[in-house]
Amino acid sequence: MGRYKFRRIVLYFPHRISPLNLCLARSVGWEQHPADFIAPLHNGEGIGPRFGDTYTKLSLWTPDQLGIDKVVYFDADTLVRRRFDKLFAMPFDFAAVTDVWPNERGFTLAVNSGVLLLRPSTTVFESLLARMEDAVYPCGSAGQASGCRSSPTGTSS
Repeated sequence: MGRYKFRRIVLYFPHRISPLNLCLARSVGWEQHPADFIAPLHNGEGIGPRFGDTYTKLSLWTPDQLGIDKVVYFDADTLVRRRFDKLFAMPFDFAAVTDVWPNERGFTLAVNSGVLLLRPSTTVFESLLARMEDAVYPCGSAGQASGCRSSPTGTSS
């Protein structure tokens, strides 16, 4: 892939992928990195069942422990249609694509976590975990959000 050297790593839940599929991934050059489940807030109350694993994406900040200094992440249902190696040269610690659902103004400030660029950092990972309870999710956000949560000022977000 161009002038960059990439490691292909599959972040997976050990109980959700068969040994055969892991073997197939390994045979075509994918390294396996098991991920511990990170439970959603409030026991998942208010989120769709298919989004129960979403908080585990926070584990994307841990590959610095594997010597990885930049991650380009795609959800398993993402279709990659062209080379993306230039993303690794971007100078950002974090970047994401905008969500596709515009609001009444015709645009959204929300991001879609299905495509991410980030610089792994165990320090950031630990900070994100420590701040999970402080998170405020806007009403009407994607199905993985824990519904509406009040902001620190007491107004609905």
